[in-house]
Amino acid sequence: DNSIRSVVDYGANGSDLLDDYPAFLAAINAGVKKIIVPEGTYYLSQALNLSDGISIEGISAERCILKSTASSSDDALVFANGSRTLLPNLSTNLAENATTVSLVSTVSLKRGDIIMFVDTLNGSFNSSRTAYTNGFFAVVKDSVSALTSFALNGYALAALPSATTQLWKITPTNTSVSNLTIDTKETHYSTGIRITHGNLNKINNVKVYGADVNQILIERCFNASVSNSMFGKHAPDVASLSYGVSAVSSQDVTI
Repeated sequence: DNSIRSVVDYGANGSDLLDDYPAFLAAINAGVKKIIVPEGTYYLSQALNLSDGISIEGISAERCILKSTASSSDDALVFANGSRTLLPNLSTNLAENATTVSLVSTVSLKRGDIIMFVDTLNGSFNSSRTAYTNGFFAVVKDSVSALTSFALNGYALAALPSATTQLWKITPTNTSVSNLTIDTKETHYSTGIRITHGNLNKINNVKVYGADVNQILIERCFNASVSNSMFGKHAPDVASLSYGVSAVSSQDVTI
């Protein structure tokens, strides 16, 4: 089954000091959905981007290590980025507990699409905190095409004003990281593992060390879990606060 393969099949070697990033990249590009990491230490010269549906699974957090050898600063050693598409504005204020959303122009959505509602008036604590949003996620109840309204699978969690509320359709990642140690190169990564615009993302039995700010960052995600994991020290040059797990502008997160 080509969807489940060992990274060793693509040239990785957990017992030498050579760069294993090309092997992980080759596995991802080959369409492997579950990348198995055998015992050993694997060196990454670049950040590892998990596209949708990819899982990285070691055999033991204590014996399977991904270690950064990066020579320049980057945001996260292991990350997964979904995307978002701006929808038309609300045509009327959204009431709390509403089950239907009305827009100023037509949309095409399918059943199960994830929508993020953001009140831009109160969406950020300050200009440098653009990830912090005031709003909620919702799921489209039924497929719609060329309509100016759609029903929610559930109800609105808050009242939001039409004048300052944005609606975004989220195209999320669905990834998992398990049974690994993530060892970032100190001062080169602000985050060990970062998931942005995700859904059903799972982090289980991982140890993360050395990041400047967040060992794990869950940002603008709908449904995520972090379990059985440990978060070690941040980089020694960091004088400000750093965090084990940060969950930012997210919903239905279990830690």
